Amino acid sequence: MDFPVSSYVRGPHAMVVKGAPWQMLHFPVRFGIFEHPREGLVLIDTGYTQALYQSDDRVLKLYRKLLAPKLVRERDPLTVIAARGAKASDVRHIVVTHWHADHICGLEGFPSALLHTSRAARASLEVHSSWRAAQHGLIPALLPAGVHQRVRILDDAPMRALPLGLGQGFDLFGDDSCLAVALPGHMAGHMGLCFPNRERPLLYAADVTWTKAQYRSEPIPPFPLRMILDSSDEARISALKVCAFERAGGDVVLCHDPVADGTP
Repeated sequence: MDFPVSSYVRGPHAMVVKGAPWQMLHFPVRFGIFEHPREGLVLIDTGYTQALYQSDDRVLKLYRKLLAPKLVRERDPLTVIAARGAKASDVRHIVVTHWHADHICGLEGFPSALLHTSRAARASLEVHSSWRAAQHGLIPALLPAGVHQRVRILDDAPMRALPLGLGQGFDLFGDDSCLAVALPGHMAGHMGLCFPNRERPLLYAADVTWTKAQYRSEPIPPFPLRMILDSSDEARISALKVCAFERAGGDVVLCHDPVADGTP
């Protein structure tokens, strides 16, 4: 189980944690990779890739200018997979926690992979206007060809009990090894992924908060970052759920936490 850092985005600490200093931090953008004994290599999102800079789409140009992500080329998902002696076609499954650009930018590089996402997240793909989609955090220019045919709904998987008070989750491969958990609030249909069979259960909580300090103290980020939330109320509930999981003995990985260094 690895969580490579595909890129960094620079921003003030106070933007994500209320009361934090205004010092500039480099926030990582992670994706996950693990090997399932039957299904082989599985990705969790893709992070940013070079695809971010290969489109003339107006919305994407503005996005690049505002955030200016700095790519870590040796941590591109295709490069990471090649280092394992595999190729793109060996990846048959990608779990899309949600459809923000920093989570789907590399999907085009895996044309044969099924895309597992929640029903609510799948519905967000139906917005056709690029500007209206951008208001919901979706950039259609980054969606891969044939995306609608490749999506599989996580909510249709068998339900299982999650460890350490997380409630119920969806059993991705039918063997209790990888359970999707709804963590709404950040974006419609936002999901995490729980691995219950480790010595300490692990939860990849994606963007439930940007840092662990945030969910341990003030779950809702200050203005203006809170404006991108799909629901502040749901985001707070999800963050408190993750915090309770950690306090009960679970390990948590977030996509953007600058303190974490990968897999616990």
